Order: sequence, then structure tokens, then C-alpha cells
Amino acid sequence: MNKILPIFLIIFSNFFTSLSYANCRLVDRTINLQEAYPFVIFPTTVNIKDAEGECSVVQAETHGLLINNVARIPLQCVPVEFTSMSILFEDENGQVIQDTLPNAIATRAACR
Repeated sequence: MNKILPIFLIIFSNFFTSLSYANCRLVDRTINLQEAYPFVIFPTTVNIKDAEGECSVVQAETHGLLINNVARIPLQCVPVEFTSMSILFEDENGQVIQDTLPNAIATRAACR
């Protein structure tokens, strides 16, 4: 028997029952940087986005399907891709510094 067939059957056995839960998406999540980091000059607030929603096998990536169907760990909607953001801050000597924070803003959500 083909080894792929059982995985295929498991995945698609939940297909129709899980369609109504396929809403993993990015949502706005605006934070105030100066509350946690008073030395930040700009931006003072930023929308870093976040992931929210229910997951279904319809939305899952391969890794998520294997985790869900083999290890029986529920799928979770999480941010999976990010972009950098520039900030201006004042260092301990009072000098204004520009820096880039890698992976600061979510750009895609997925079920894993």
C-alpha cells in the first residue's frame, strides 16, 4: 500500500468539517515603544501586527499537517514572516542613533 495514501486520507477526512475555521490572518497590534523603551525617539508607536484565528487542515503548511496528524498537536495561527523596521533612539551619551530591528513586523500568518 502506498505510504502517502494514509496521510492523504487523514488530511482530507477533516477537510469539510474544518472549512468554517479557516480564518488564520494578520491583525493590527499597535504598541507604544516608549512605554518599554523610553530612549526610543521614533517611532513612538508602531503596528507590529499579530496572528489571530482558528486553524484548519485547509490552511496548514506541510509541517503543520505532520505535527497535527502524526503527533496530534493542535494547529496554531502564528506569524511566520517578518520585515525589519528602522528606529531612532538616544544612546547613553545622548547621541541620536538610527538602527534597524530585524524581524520586527509580522507580514504573514500561517497555521503551524
